[in-house]
Amino acid sequence: MYHWKIELILNSGEKLVGFTRMQEANSHEVATTLWDKKDDGDIIGFNNEDGTAAIYVRVREIASMSIYAI
Repeated sequence: MYHWKIELILNSGEKLVGFTRMQEANSHEVATTLWDKKDDGDIIGFNNEDGTAAIYVRVREIASMSIYAI
């Protein structure tokens, strides 16, 4: 299992940072798993850095993202 940091820039310019653990071994696979076949109205979720809270965002609000293995 790999630990991933996902930085999102929203259409408003706000930056969100989320974390997730996934079996995917590279950032392309993570992106495909997270975003493939998602509709604009779908909501996706991540953890905060220490895993004590969840962060949810609607797909249509995302302007760009970066994915890092940590």
